[in-house]
Amino acid sequence: MLKDSDIDIEFVKPILYDVYEQQKLAEVKMAIYKLFADQDEMSKMLAMKKYLGFTDKDVEENYTMLIKEKQMTAVGDYFADSITADNPPVDFKSPIRRKSDVQEEEQINAN
Repeated sequence: MLKDSDIDIEFVKPILYDVYEQQKLAEVKMAIYKLFADQDEMSKMLAMKKYLGFTDKDVEENYTMLIKEKQMTAVGDYFADSITADNPPVDFKSPIRRKSDVQEEEQINAN
């Protein structure tokens, strides 16, 4: 006869459950942050610290990276607008060096 003591059941937590929990927690934190950061009365920096758990260094790094990204986008937009069939990039590995840039450099070096 089978007794309760003869059966040993052990449940294993799914491997990705912790990742799922962390993702859901991050989503909730971001939703709360957005709720407060979108208010004119609330400082985005304070919201980052309070609801996302950012340190002063994290906030500073975030703003530094935002500035760099905006600068890179502006440079990319400028050169994308100035590249035409008459002024193509010198090569596609370096689209910022346009044919006209190379011609200007050659004129300067020739003088």
